Amino acid sequence: MQSQIRRAAISIPSNIAEGCGCASQREFARFLRISLGSANEVLSLLDIARALEFVTGKDLYRLRDRTQRVRAMLLRLIEKVTPSRPTSNVKR
Repeated sequence: MQSQIRRAAISIPSNIAEGCGCASQREFARFLRISLGSANEVLSLLDIARALEFVTGKDLYRLRDRTQRVRAMLLRLIEKVTPSRPTSNVKR
């Protein structure tokens, strides 16, 4: 469990760094979304670890809080680098 959490956590900045080398903001946003998925994975694994009583109390709170803050930053960054699409009057 610990190694899965570490791999998912390491994947977050790794994908951001890889995305920084992309030629377009669209491609960068794709890597940011992959990082967001990794952050979601960390939260899910923490929930599982809590349910299995591998982590409790202050440690769990601290890890969840940090991961939630990273998620919030990623969401704001994705919003900034994703070009807004013009809305059309066509109903779907």
